[in-house]
Amino acid sequence: MFALTENVQKQLMDDWHKIVSERLYRAVAENPRNPKKLLPLSGLIDDELAFNAYNIGFVPQKNGNQEQKEIKTVPARTNFTTILRGKTHTLFELSLDTGKKNQIRAHLASKGYPLAGDKNFKAKSDNFGRLCLHARTLEFVHPVTKKTMRFEVPEPEEWKAYVEKGDLHPAKPSWLGEGMASQKESFIQVRQHISAKEKAHSNFIELGKRCR
Repeated sequence: MFALTENVQKQLMDDWHKIVSERLYRAVAENPRNPKKLLPLSGLIDDELAFNAYNIGFVPQKNGNQEQKEIKTVPARTNFTTILRGKTHTLFELSLDTGKKNQIRAHLASKGYPLAGDKNFKAKSDNFGRLCLHARTLEFVHPVTKKTMRFEVPEPEEWKAYVEKGDLHPAKPSWLGEGMASQKESFIQVRQHISAKEKAHSNFIELGKRCR
């Protein structure tokens, strides 16, 4: 959503939770390894979130450790509905009572459901080469006309087919080790072909493009 004037932008930012009446997301998540930990068909996840040094949200482990008790947390509430549950993945629809950073990803991962393609939460699958989280529906009251506006963009059709089929032997994502070494090696090889003379006559941006 983009505001065309500073005044409207301020209204949106100040009254966001009053203006927005519905936000729906769709996500493909890996199923827990333990079938006993499967989530019900619908429900609420209300674990509080903390943020690490990289400002990535996570649900602190409740182990009674004094160090864990001192972690600063914020309230977070995620409503979920199971659209389709497959052998290896589940397609969820989610709505937020609170809008914290990484909320959906952190809440589902804490229940054993890392999103497909999620490097931060160590997903084991990356079939689509992207994080499988999609903002599907946004409904809000226009700050000027006061009319209710509703926009919907369906998630990729391939997601449902993927969940239905299952992925028993997913290709190993690069962040799990395989592929990182070769990427680094390739980067080094490209750099070796850039002479000192070329470096002296190139700017930083040009060198960056050549090293991709």
